[in-house]
Amino acid sequence: GDIDLAVHSYKDLPLDAPSDLVICAVLEREDPRDAICGMTATSLHTLPRGARIATGSARRASILRTLRADLMPHDIRGNVASRLRTSAERGDDACMLACAGLRRLGLSDSIVEALDVADCVPDAAQGIVAIQARADAIPGSIDWNAVSCADAAWAATVERVVAREVGGGCDRPVGVHVAAPDASATVWTCYVFRATAAGEPGTTTTASVNRADEPVVAARNVLDLLPSLEAV
Repeated sequence: GDIDLAVHSYKDLPLDAPSDLVICAVLEREDPRDAICGMTATSLHTLPRGARIATGSARRASILRTLRADLMPHDIRGNVASRLRTSAERGDDACMLACAGLRRLGLSDSIVEALDVADCVPDAAQGIVAIQARADAIPGSIDWNAVSCADAAWAATVERVVAREVGGGCDRPVGVHVAAPDASATVWTCYVFRATAAGEPGTTTTASVNRADEPVVAARNVLDLLPSLEAV
């Protein structure tokens, strides 16, 4: 009851939201891709064999091992600036962070390579800022439709529903991302990455979703197309 609104990185909010809190608006999505920073190589694929890459994400660690089985994910914690500094000081070959956070903090120059979402599937709602309020005290003086981005809100809902149903979360190797081929497209693509355990290679599944569908319906359609994790 001490504040009226909270501003979050949407991907960091629990997938099972408390019923007494609501998302009033989501802002237009920033670059959702993951970035490789602090490496002398020109790309992830030209890093030396056995390279150590700093990341605090189970998803990123699994994706790295999927793209190149020889890479060695190396745990790191802290905010963006401290991760970059710590990674450089301990001599990691690279550090993996979200493009959105780097761009918003004015650290775009740190990005050596931004990985395509089809190869490195982002966290659900990555790159999206959400505004949250208490359900019984939503400020009525704000035109939330003017603040919110409808496409970002739709995509975030699809992604979070899929991630929740497949057991995603901060400590689970799951990525879900919905992308439009162009601004006028009605058929979008949903990418779902899953691995059996953190650091283990995983598999990406793609599915088409209709932007005209309600987001929960679109998410259910994606879930119906996912093979069992054991089978892949």
